[in-house]
Parts: sequence; C-alpha cells; structure tokens
Amino acid sequence: MINKISTLSLVLMFLLIGTIAKANNDFNRKCKVDFIRMMSPSIGGCNIVILPNDKVDTDGYCGGQPVDKIANMLQETLSFLKANEFPINAYLYLIDNDYGVSGTLKSDNFKQKDEFKIPFLKNIEGSKSYKSEQIMLDNGLRIKIVGKDNVTMTFSGGFGIIYLSGKCNSS
Repeated sequence: MINKISTLSLVLMFLLIGTIAKANNDFNRKCKVDFIRMMSPSIGGCNIVILPNDKVDTDGYCGGQPVDKIANMLQETLSFLKANEFPINAYLYLIDNDYGVSGTLKSDNFKQKDEFKIPFLKNIEGSKSYKSEQIMLDNGLRIKIVGKDNVTMTFSGGFGIIYLSGKCNSS
C-alpha cells in the first residue's frame, strides 16, 4: 500500500512539473516590465505625470490648473492599483502570431495579483504595435503594446494612462 502511494505521489509530481513547464513555454517572448509613469487625462491641454519615485511633473500648459489636487488624485489611484493587486512591476509573457499578440502579465511582487490576462491585441499597420480593438472593462480600459525586443505597454482608461516598459527575450 505504501509503495502504491509513493508511486502515485511520484507520478503526480512529474505530471505537475510537466504542466508547469509547458505553461511557461507556451509563450514566444518574456519581458521584464516596470512602471515608468502614469499620466492624467488632458485637462485643458495639461497632463499631470506621476513618475516611479512619486515625483509629480507636468506636460503641456498647466497655468491655472489645480496641479497639486490632480496629482494627489493620481497618486491615490496608483496606490489603490498597487494595493489591489495590479501588477506594476511584472513579467509580460507574450504569444505572437501574424495578426497580433496575447499573453499574461505576472507580478514579481507576491503582494500583487499573480496574473492579469492580456487578451488578443490586433497588429496595427503591419508594425510591431498591437492594441485592443474594443474597450476591455467598465472603466474603458484599453491595452496597447509597442515593440519587439524593447516593449512599452500602456493601460488607458478614464483614470489616464499607465506606462510599463522593459526588455524582452525570445523563448
């Protein structure tokens, strides 16, 4: 009886290892991406930008705009996303084909959500640029990926745009 349990345990362990190895090899590219900035929606030609060190910057003419108030709201949104499992620093696993890409974004922080599925993103203009054709979530989330070896990934919606960037390796 003990031999049967040991044999069964050994078989299950090999099946599990094989499944994990296959799941990690179903992609063409693995990219280490990190948060590079978050930009507010344009308010009268003014964009407020939050950088990785929580520094606030502006883009465009912001005279008369409540920059500090908007920056605080953006920082709160970014903190909320980080605290609620959105992978800000992660590995992007991509599956390429002639028409576009799909994949998974997996956080490298155990406190954040393990995976964020990237639905099929259509290749635009025959380039190395891919974007979602339709709005993804209730808040109007759109995803775009630009690049092959160096990739920039953007999540845009009513909150503004979050940019992740990094280098890719082919598998």
